[in-house]
Amino acid sequence: MHKVARLAFVFPAIFVFASVCIGQRTPGNAGVRFRVIGNVTNDADHTPIEGVQARLSTAQGEVVATSVSRQNGDFTFENLSGGEYTILFSADGYESHQESLLLRFIAEAKVDISLRKIMVAKSDALGPDKAVSARELSLPAKAKDALAKGRERLYQKHDYAGGLASFRRVLEISPAFYEAYYDEGVAYTFLLKPADAEDAFRKSIAGSEGHYADPCFALASLLTDRQQFAESEKIARVGLNIQPDAWRGYYELARALLGQKNPAEAEKNGLEARKRKTDFPGLYLILANIHMQLRNNEAVLEDVNTFLKLDPDGPASGQARKIKDQMERTLGHSPSPPALQR
Repeated sequence: MHKVARLAFVFPAIFVFASVCIGQRTPGNAGVRFRVIGNVTNDADHTPIEGVQARLSTAQGEVVATSVSRQNGDFTFENLSGGEYTILFSADGYESHQESLLLRFIAEAKVDISLRKIMVAKSDALGPDKAVSARELSLPAKAKDALAKGRERLYQKHDYAGGLASFRRVLEISPAFYEAYYDEGVAYTFLLKPADAEDAFRKSIAGSEGHYADPCFALASLLTDRQQFAESEKIARVGLNIQPDAWRGYYELARALLGQKNPAEAEKNGLEARKRKTDFPGLYLILANIHMQLRNNEAVLEDVNTFLKLDPDGPASGQARKIKDQMERTLGHSPSPPALQR
């Protein structure tokens, strides 16, 4: 489903290329001040986006600063202490995006991101691939209104707390509507409350009695981020039994198997995900990690080249280029020309 795929952009790829920064502020550099600069563009045409809110939080979830992108897409954070942070980017009509950031050695950090537009029908608050189900149509009028308001707040207005309130109202009226628990889990994920998100996704899975794949894939993602790989594998397989053609299920299964150091099975599932979804950059990071474990340098080079075509200026692109150069030297290829400075 489109709304589950949206979560794939919240959690960074694990292992070699990126990780979620969780920990304490770095001691010993209290007198050093840091600066963060960056630029926000439209994923489709790379034009700058004005008015994007960037919310900077510590690893413990404390919001320390906010910035709004200017007409040219630029944003800035000044006078920061060293440590580990996350930046949550949100704008009306675009999918939210989160970046991890470590300020330790370099006084100025640069974070360039691209946001993807949400294509929403004017008549409701659902994504383009989400049809109104018979279960939704059968809801009482008040529950149906609360659901529409909640999804509008969550997916369009990025009002995550407001969305939660609406979904709770849905469940007060129609406690058997397990889809609202899934939406609660998405909201908690954006609010950086993984324990609450896990609880909501589990309630959605239990309520559906094996008929709803979306919360399975979302829960598998949370468990992999927590390095609970065996349980993540189990949940991803449950979701795939429900929805065998879901690229996200194969993607999450590949992540879980890679974490268990089972690269051969991870590769099979990663390739199944690629058959169904060729334009998701994070998938190629996972495939690159898998092929590193399999010592398949040609495949690693192909993976990072594809990733760089899809996401040339993302936060993992610098490391991907280093891997690309290393693989080219190992394979005896001609070195890549230096990138033009902008």
